[in-house]
Amino acid sequence: MPKIGEAWINSAQKRRLETALISPVVPVAGAVALTHRLVPTIHEVPRSLYPGHTFTAKKIGDPGRDTLALRWLRRAMVDELPQILDVQKGDMTLIGPRADEPEHIDQLFEAVEDTDMRSRWEYARSRQRPGIISTYAVHSHRHNLAGVSESARYSEEEERAANARMRAVMDIADFEAASLMHDVALIKATANMAVSNYARYAQNLVPSQSQPSTTGHVH
Repeated sequence: MPKIGEAWINSAQKRRLETALISPVVPVAGAVALTHRLVPTIHEVPRSLYPGHTFTAKKIGDPGRDTLALRWLRRAMVDELPQILDVQKGDMTLIGPRADEPEHIDQLFEAVEDTDMRSRWEYARSRQRPGIISTYAVHSHRHNLAGVSESARYSEEEERAANARMRAVMDIADFEAASLMHDVALIKATANMAVSNYARYAQNLVPSQSQPSTTGHVH
């Protein structure tokens, strides 16, 4: 009988699937880690899955700067490439709940007024390792071509509450429906989202041919 939910999440089959999927990327992530010894391009950031839980995650970039190159890395979704090594070690999982800044996670959980939903959300996230791919991650990247952090996008209380509820529903559904088929569907959705985002980003870099040329001052 196929494993579903927590049984699949903790199964050897899921681990083998993830190991096979990341194996082509591990050498690249390792090369980036070695490069860091010469040029400091990787930094550690505090992350959390639920209130009271913290760990450190590796990212490419400089936390004190917001340059065009760093924004491109976020848009291209490669700033978290070093985390593949954590997946390989078993500290993280390829397919699982996305972590965020501890302060933002606290705000999200506080924004969910439904105590039953909040409890189910915390339980679902506490029973898993931090992940890279999830239903919410696909949704978030698809609607965030500019690569702006979630805490900045949903700074207003009402917006944060709506986003928190949506994120809770998606995370709980991922946890309860976890299975081989569900993981494969998430991988396909992530690939489709990435292709679509790259195409949209490329279009934004090329001026539209329908736009009239400007020879004078900008109005």
